[in-house]
Order: sequence, then structure tokens, then C-alpha cells
Amino acid sequence: MTDKLPSKSDILSVVEAQSETLENLSERILEIENSTEKQESRNHNVTQIVLIGFIVIVVSVAVEVLLSSKFDSSRIDQFNDKVEKIQIQSLETKNAVDLIKARNSYLK
Repeated sequence: MTDKLPSKSDILSVVEAQSETLENLSERILEIENSTEKQESRNHNVTQIVLIGFIVIVVSVAVEVLLSSKFDSSRIDQFNDKVEKIQIQSLETKNAVDLIKARNSYLK
């Protein structure tokens, strides 16, 4: 059995089919490259958004901490003022009681 040699038309049709297949593959590769570039761009944008969000959160927390420490220091100052007033009132009351005791000998 001898193999029949392909004719020129058979060879031409195979070559044309191969060239069409190569063209289709090359178009698909281009489409994949384009979609890959688009995805990379999206990934880059998402990364930037996440970093910006992180920075906003860090700045917000820092501002909140700074403001709360200022608020706390003003509240501490108010508390200290009240304690000082109470101490003064306590001393005045003690002095008044001592004065009353000194005037009235039976309270000793």
C-alpha cells in the first residue's frame, strides 16, 4: 500500500486552514493581552484606592487622638480647679469650726 501523495489543492487548503487558525490564535492572544492590561490597570487602581483609604483612616485616627488628648487635658484642668476649690472650702470650713471651738470653750 502506497500512500497517495496529496495534491496541490489539498496542500493549499491545509495551508489556508493553518493560516486561518494562526490568525485566530493571534487575535485571541491580542484579546488576552488587552484584557490582561485592563485587569492590571484595574488592579493598580484598586491598590491605589486601598492605600488612600488606609491613609485616610490613619489620619482620621491621629486627628481624633490629638483632639481627644486636648479635650482630656482641658477636662483634667477643670477637675483640678474643682478639687482646688473644694480644698479651699474645706480649709475655710475647718478654720470656721476651729474659730467656733475657740470662742466656745465647752466645744473643746
